[in-house]
Amino acid sequence: MPGGLLFIGDVHARMGDAEITGTALETSADVSVEVRLMRGSEHPLTMPHVDSAASIGVVGCTEGADLETNPETAMVELQNRLCGQYGLAPVDANELMGAVAKVNINQCVPQWWKSMYAGIDRRFLPPPQQPGYPRGQAEGEHAAA
Repeated sequence: MPGGLLFIGDVHARMGDAEITGTALETSADVSVEVRLMRGSEHPLTMPHVDSAASIGVVGCTEGADLETNPETAMVELQNRLCGQYGLAPVDANELMGAVAKVNINQCVPQWWKSMYAGIDRRFLPPPQQPGYPRGQAEGEHAAA
């Protein structure tokens, strides 16, 4: 789909934290990925969301940004999810993130790409306030039509 901005690839057999050299033990793989297209959403995504049955998360990955910008971008998007999808006030979302958010540097390739993941285990989340909200849908949930 034009403008979808979806890229999948670069499978690793093994990789150290942050892929600091820009490469790892590269390999080929057969991969299954589920992607949901949500047309006309009033809640557009600003960063990729990576969710599982156990957690919700956001990847801060603005190309060319420094290592300080992408964590900030991911945390702002995570706060937006907590407020929009779970109905938390910004101060409550910040307190929750400060207490239980997990942050991982995904890539820190000098002069090229720096990205990071910020996520929260679902056991710490209240029930969603907006079930049709496109962010954070666990396996088996579907967007409202």
